[in-house]
Amino acid sequence: MTVFCCACILATLVFNSLVPLLPDVSYILVADGRFLHGDIPYTDLIEINPPLVFWITMPPVWLAGVLGLSVQAFFVTYVCLLIAGSLYVTSRVVDNNSQVVAILAVVMTLGSAWAFGQREHLAMLLVLPYVASVTVRAEMKPGLGVLVGFLAGIGLDFKPYFLAIPILLEGLLLIQTWNWRALFRIELVIMGIVVLIYPVLVWWYYPQYFTVVIPLVQQTYGAYQIPFADILQRTVVVGFAIFFAATVGLMLWRRQWSAMVWLVAALGGLIAYLVQGKGWSYQLLPGMIFVGTAFLLVASNLAQRGLRWLTFAFFALFSLFGALDYALEQRARVAYFDELLGAMKPQRMLVLTHDGGVVFPFLPDKGIAWGGHYLSLWMMPVVSRRLVEPQQANAITAATASVVAGDLMSFQPDFVIVDRRSASPSLRGNEIRYIELFSATPAFAAVWQSYKLVNSKNNFELWQLQ
Repeated sequence: MTVFCCACILATLVFNSLVPLLPDVSYILVADGRFLHGDIPYTDLIEINPPLVFWITMPPVWLAGVLGLSVQAFFVTYVCLLIAGSLYVTSRVVDNNSQVVAILAVVMTLGSAWAFGQREHLAMLLVLPYVASVTVRAEMKPGLGVLVGFLAGIGLDFKPYFLAIPILLEGLLLIQTWNWRALFRIELVIMGIVVLIYPVLVWWYYPQYFTVVIPLVQQTYGAYQIPFADILQRTVVVGFAIFFAATVGLMLWRRQWSAMVWLVAALGGLIAYLVQGKGWSYQLLPGMIFVGTAFLLVASNLAQRGLRWLTFAFFALFSLFGALDYALEQRARVAYFDELLGAMKPQRMLVLTHDGGVVFPFLPDKGIAWGGHYLSLWMMPVVSRRLVEPQQANAITAATASVVAGDLMSFQPDFVIVDRRSASPSLRGNEIRYIELFSATPAFAAVWQSYKLVNSKNNFELWQLQ
């Protein structure tokens, strides 16, 4: 088992060292570097995510900076070590059940390659031992129970939506045992304490997250919600449904109920995905992790060798498709902006876009500095789509333009990319006319006079500082 798990982790290490990181992950690592150099979260960098993701990912960024080596290499190694640690703790919880640990090794590495290092991936690495503990329904030693509860509490703190997973699991356990005392297990008590302490720590250290960021998100982030019917048509949701139905069918056919807990956890992951309402594929990773575990667990217990290997092959092909699609998309992101820049070699850049995936991981991959207050101008779609009152829209635009003007004056990027797209789900045909809107703010209009349009490609413009 140990050799097999190490092989899965090694394959993940090699793959993710060769492929550019996901935009969100790439940005978080860049933000970590800025925080380590003195920038103040939610003041010098206005970020939607609470600080936990930065606290968790900062160690490899710090170490890479100390040694002067690749941040990506250190981060990928760090996440692989987290995978190894999660599998080890889980093996202790399930009493070294080699079958379960081997399946989890596959799902958390090769099966999660398409969302490697995302918040959902990191969170589930921490929650995994708790979910495994529900499958065995055995009282753990106090030390192990404290560790499992502590890890799960941190994992659930990444997003409150993840609480759907333990709520459903504890409901299942209660139905199976009718033992209310099970709700006071040491791991659950510790988990609850950690979940409750986290927002207090955020308020203590970063009150501006509650006073500045959350009100702005409440005003503007609704533009990223998409119709429920559209969410159900997403490829990742169809894939989830196929694996869920196949697992239930195999369970009923063979009357094997060992995967029930993992299926219920998968439903929790699905609920967390649907409640967020954005349809972004990586947000369903928790559901995919647990439904994949359930599917492989049932498949591995099939008596018919041919059917068993057929199900394994189906899962392997699905995972391979996800990993290759991810790799090709990341390569395409970098190549696209290489063409836009041509022979120009920027040192510093700013991007006017609502989509953080536009230039991450391009900027860090090319060693280009980024110094804006925002990863993206995520507050602007509500303006272009007229989802708020004109007075409120003007206030949002003026405040954003003032911040961007300050970035242009202080950071002095030698190139600025302007996103002219209108067809994204959050815009729905309503282009954000950044220059036109921001030019109503005198500070922006004055500093923008120093920039000249030098190139355009499809719906992106490149402006250069004169």
